[in-house]
Amino acid sequence: MSDIHQCGASAQGGAGSPLCSNGKFDFYRASDLHGLPDVSWLIEGILPRHGVASLYGPSGDGKSFLALDMSASIGSGLPWFDFATRQGRVIYVALEGQVAFRRRVQAWARYRQLEFPESVIFQFKPFALNKPEDPHSLGGLINTCGGADLIVIDTLNKAAPGADENSSSDMSEILAGASALQALTEAMVLLVHHPGKDLSRGLRGHSSLHAALDAVIEVGRDGNRRWWRISKSKDGLDSIGSAFDLKVVDLGMTDSGKPITSCAVVEVDGPVAREAQREPRGTNQKVLLTSFKQLLRDMQMLGAATGDDWPTSIPIDEAISRLFGDLNVADPRHRKERAREAFLGLVKHGYLELKDGVLSLPHDGATPDDGNL
Repeated sequence: MSDIHQCGASAQGGAGSPLCSNGKFDFYRASDLHGLPDVSWLIEGILPRHGVASLYGPSGDGKSFLALDMSASIGSGLPWFDFATRQGRVIYVALEGQVAFRRRVQAWARYRQLEFPESVIFQFKPFALNKPEDPHSLGGLINTCGGADLIVIDTLNKAAPGADENSSSDMSEILAGASALQALTEAMVLLVHHPGKDLSRGLRGHSSLHAALDAVIEVGRDGNRRWWRISKSKDGLDSIGSAFDLKVVDLGMTDSGKPITSCAVVEVDGPVAREAQREPRGTNQKVLLTSFKQLLRDMQMLGAATGDDWPTSIPIDEAISRLFGDLNVADPRHRKERAREAFLGLVKHGYLELKDGVLSLPHDGATPDDGNL
């Protein structure tokens, strides 16, 4: 106690100044705290100016469209869902669905009748947070080329090759990479991620991920309504959110005369979910819902590559014939029958829609441009 008293007696002090410091540690009195800098935001009350955050949601619910829309709002200084933004430079590390980004950028600009901000810069080459040389190399390039206010890593899974997200040691390496990138650039690092198998339990992976983040934005969908909400904020309010839609934007025609489309994020009126929907309870339903989504994504990616239409639905008989082999049942002769029962169960509980013998994911009519939403 005597050392602290002597230090305080010789210190100049003042609002925001430490009582004393040895260069590594600072001591403050309560009367000095009001002079410290207040929290600053990239998006007021949503995304802090510095730190590591995550935007996460199931495949197909629109998280990558939302991340791009957020990036464009910050890059242009426009409000994001009526929340003020701090205009800044964005580095968007797109590790999935690279082919689709040109169309997404075009759709954003065409829908808003604005030029897409030049301050949003894209990086498409492989990048690994769990390899220390990659965050240091990327951070060094960012600083050399003008710095950044926001760095989007889309997605965390692709940025952690070979890692077991449920392992505490592997997750520690991922977080160390994100923290190193943040420290080098002094930017906000936003990790686009997926939920676990049980949607109600939040982010996929070891619990240390959620604990380490400064903010978490959850993206979801209830039937025809998409939404985002703050599920964690160290410096703001939880449960702020909004409903949104993915508006299909016509971008022209292919050489063969087929329409080219993508989507733009549009704010809509509506309630925001307070709890994420749980996954189907039945084993067969879980397997077939996952397989159906993957089949639809594969067909959409093939359509994008060939210039054909991007399918948003599959006839139920075709889905059964292509996916019944994924089921592990006691008598393999009954796989097709069990597959039909499982698909009808998914329809009954709202996980899929069935119309005129055709299965589709519940949606509002928007046509995703690829499987990486």
